Amino acid sequence: MKYQVRKASGGKRIVSFQCPACSSEIESPLEDAGQAFDCPSCAHKFVTPGLPEMQQWRNEQIEAEAKRTEEQRAREARAAEMNRVKAETAAQQRAAAAKAAAEPPSYSDITDGAKLLRFLAASSTPSPSSLCLGASCWPG
Repeated sequence: MKYQVRKASGGKRIVSFQCPACSSEIESPLEDAGQAFDCPSCAHKFVTPGLPEMQQWRNEQIEAEAKRTEEQRAREARAAEMNRVKAETAAQQRAAAAKAAAEPPSYSDITDGAKLLRFLAASSTPSPSSLCLGASCWPG
């Protein structure tokens, strides 16, 4: 029996063939391949052709689903790795901040601060107005 398998709207596959008894044109979903039906014109029993194509189509669907699942798992693994790295970086930053807060200032920090104060004192002579902060002023 000659037949043709084609795509229909919505992604469905259709088998087009002729009734072996009366040659009426018949269309059937590919999912019906291998099943027995009666011809709508002459009531002759026939088996819908296209079983190899249906099996191939199902295998393609299984492979496509497996690929989508694999891609989804890969995306989830990348997201989990990014979250792990972010959490690890945040933990390292918190640990560094806690360590810095717990350590007394180093000698170089103190001497750098003293140098800055000496520079500021040498570079400008404060006026009485520069010693005022809002409503409170230094005596002078």
